Amino acid sequence: MPDVPKVEPCTICQTMASFLSHDIRHHLSGIYCNAEFMSAPNICPTDRQQLLEEVREAIQNMTGLLDFVLFAAGSLVLGHGSG
Repeated sequence: MPDVPKVEPCTICQTMASFLSHDIRHHLSGIYCNAEFMSAPNICPTDRQQLLEEVREAIQNMTGLLDFVLFAAGSLVLGHGSG
């Protein structure tokens, strides 16, 4: 069986934080841009509705991401005590 390199927990946390930061910022930038567009006085209702749907989708994606992280963190904590 080949040797598997050991990875420090701190390195794992830094990598996860980097991925989370990127994903959350991606969704937040979409929300921010759409909010800017929606605040324009001359935007038609159809376009405003489309932008609002995109904001809702970005929020749902961020919520799903955070739920996954919390679930994974809970699994790690629970799994750590049973080994």
